[in-house]
Amino acid sequence: MRPARIRDVPGEGRPGEGRPGPDERTSAYRAGGSRDGRRSTGAPERPADAGDPGGIARRPGDAGGGGGGGTGRAAWADVAKGVCILLVVLWHVVVKHYLTIDWGVSPPVPGAWGALTEQLLPLRMPLFFTISGMFAAGAVTRPWRVVRRSKVGRFLYLYALWLLIHTAILALAPSFDTARADGIADLLAQLTITPSNLWYLYALALYFVLAKVTRRLPVALVLGGALVLSAVASAGLLETPGNRGGLYQNLVFFLAGLYFRPLVERLAATAGRGRLALTGACYAGALAAVAITGSQAWPGVWPLLCVVATVFGVTAAALLGRRVTPGRRTTPGHDAASDHRATPGHATTLDHRATPGQHTAPGQRAAPGQRAAPGRRATSGRGATLGSALARLGRATLPVYVIHMPLLALLHLALVPPLSADMDGRLRIALAVTEPVLLTALVVWLCLALHRLLLRLGATWLFDLPGRRSRDRLPG
Repeated sequence: MRPARIRDVPGEGRPGEGRPGPDERTSAYRAGGSRDGRRSTGAPERPADAGDPGGIARRPGDAGGGGGGGTGRAAWADVAKGVCILLVVLWHVVVKHYLTIDWGVSPPVPGAWGALTEQLLPLRMPLFFTISGMFAAGAVTRPWRVVRRSKVGRFLYLYALWLLIHTAILALAPSFDTARADGIADLLAQLTITPSNLWYLYALALYFVLAKVTRRLPVALVLGGALVLSAVASAGLLETPGNRGGLYQNLVFFLAGLYFRPLVERLAATAGRGRLALTGACYAGALAAVAITGSQAWPGVWPLLCVVATVFGVTAAALLGRRVTPGRRTTPGHDAASDHRATPGHATTLDHRATPGQHTAPGQRAAPGQRAAPGRRATSGRGATLGSALARLGRATLPVYVIHMPLLALLHLALVPPLSADMDGRLRIALAVTEPVLLTALVVWLCLALHRLLLRLGATWLFDLPGRRSRDRLPG
């Protein structure tokens, strides 16, 4: 399939790391990732949502994989973002907190958690940036004055603001193992050339500029250059202090989403269990091959591994997205694109039944004697619950991304003493097995709760560029 050409036509789109840099590894593990959304005003064009830094504005009725009635593409993209942000938080919980504790258990449980999260590195941020790029085409075609404020200026504002907040709070937890600015020089470096743990926001601002500048150049030239940059950086042939390596390695995935959006949407629309098994096996096999041969640092190996992981991620998200139920209108800080309204003639509830002999649309129940749509299952059960939960989280990734690190640092200070104390051996093993999952869930829940509280207090400036709040309505 030919890459999509970025045409100068009105359009809007909205979204989704790479191998860790040298100073990001603890034994071999670390990284970072982001976003959420806001209530639509009904305007034909609107800025990206506060919770979705990638600016993927999806309109109801857009075609895509993972469901029918216009909800499918939005659903699978939100599911993918929800999975990605969970993996970001889990990675930081494991690397910056869990592995620093002496669990004193005989089974190698901590090592297993470290190895597991490391195997997910090729999936998390490449998938996130692919989705971000998919829905950036409309913004890239707009005038510079619009892109400069709604995209570049907004992301740089959020990056600088939360960098200052992180710096202040992380100073209270000096034992927490993460990059931090210890002086004015460090802070200036993080603001400019060596991005901090908030590097995803910095990357989006930079990628929008690059996409805008190069949009009239040949696709092969732009995408080929980004691929070479990713291959060289992942091979350790470039200096990548801090999280600069993430900037170099993930540009190619943002641009791939931008240029090959129809291909990704087709991949999602045609996803099935057979492909899920095949792509999952390819991903696992590729990881094993890289581990056995020690070829991770070979030029081109890491980007190729990330491509395999991204195809697997899109397929899995599409299958889960088909089980997502249409959501209610959301409050500020959640993605307005989640308001999946039915088009005329389509039911808005899951209990809508078709007439006898008629196929049901995906997500609808079949009446007695009625067949479900070919290749689709009715939306019900645990799959629907999981998919819907991930989609809701995917529409609220910004607050989780910007809040979770300082929150984790404070929780680390509180949890290390009791977890390091003497306790029953069985309890210690149980905690060693479950603590990463439990703490990840707690951190995500606290981030979302703090986000809702801050919005109710009127602190919308923490999640969006001042002057854009007229498009928002506060809860209640």
